[in-house]
This record gives sequence, C-alpha cells and structure tokens, in this order.
Amino acid sequence: MAASTSPSGPWLTCAPQVGAKHASCCAARPTVEASLPRSGTPGATEKVLLCDEHFLQRRGALRAAGAVVFGADGRLIMPRSWESD
Repeated sequence: MAASTSPSGPWLTCAPQVGAKHASCCAARPTVEASLPRSGTPGATEKVLLCDEHFLQRRGALRAAGAVVFGADGRLIMPRSWESD
C-alpha cells in the first residue's frame, strides 16, 4: 500500500476494498470506499465502504469532512479538482 500526502493528511492510493459482501452502512454491496480523517489523531484515517444510495445521500457530509472517495475500479471520485472547496 502506498500513501501520498495531501494538505489534509495521508491518503490511501491503492485500489479500494469494495469487493466485500456488505457495505459498512447496510446489507447492500459496496460500490465506493471513503477514507475519512480520524478526529483527534493527526494523519489517521478511517475507511468506510458505502453503497451507491448511501454515498449519494451522504456526499455533502463526506465532502465537508474532507473524505477521499474511490470507486470500485480505483478511480478517484472525490475530491475533484473542479469542485469548489
């Protein structure tokens, strides 16, 4: 696993683990992996597997929390360079 450093902290750059049977949020199959900064622990992150529905519902909160989100193919979904901060 390789890590890169962003202004907010280190982020996972390898393919996400969305091959799991169940998402962290519900019994649906996960389609994205969100890496969130862990509060109170500099540089630490928490990985969460989300289904499409819950990702779309929580997109604003994930963005506000500074999450980095990867799709099943390892493609960066969030943040996007054209999104305003």
